[in-house]
Amino acid sequence: PRAPAAPRAAARRHPPPSDTSPHVGEAVVAVEDAVRTAVETWVAFTAGPNANLPTPAEIVEGAIQAVNAGAAGVLVNCTPASQKLRFIETHGRAKLDVPIGTYANAGRPDERIGWQSAADPGAEAYAGMARQWIDAGATLVGGCCGTGPAHISAIAAMRGHR
Repeated sequence: PRAPAAPRAAARRHPPPSDTSPHVGEAVVAVEDAVRTAVETWVAFTAGPNANLPTPAEIVEGAIQAVNAGAAGVLVNCTPASQKLRFIETHGRAKLDVPIGTYANAGRPDERIGWQSAADPGAEAYAGMARQWIDAGATLVGGCCGTGPAHISAIAAMRGHR
């Protein structure tokens, strides 16, 4: 007989995430708290909609602190796709020895990377940027605000997956 689904699901439950943080200190405290639960913990930072809240250097310093506190992965999320490469390159140079990744947003509507219909022509441009992030060391790539299924499909196609 099969085991009940509820206990299996409960065994995989994670504590609530601390969401993507623009404040390095708060993110590190969240990692310290989450690590005490003995559940694998990843940290996600954001430089905000204009990519100017924490700088790449400030975020990578926070990433180093978070990894030293036990984070098993580091992401830079919800920052415009057109501004993302410099953050990933800075993380790559830091040699954090944990997976790094990004979920970029589509930036401003006038950049024409996203915020469109399901047949978004910006999806291919987004996938091209994702290729650069992967080449710079990102091992986890996705989409955030203004991206959609077309963007993720374009990344999958670029990676040879369908």
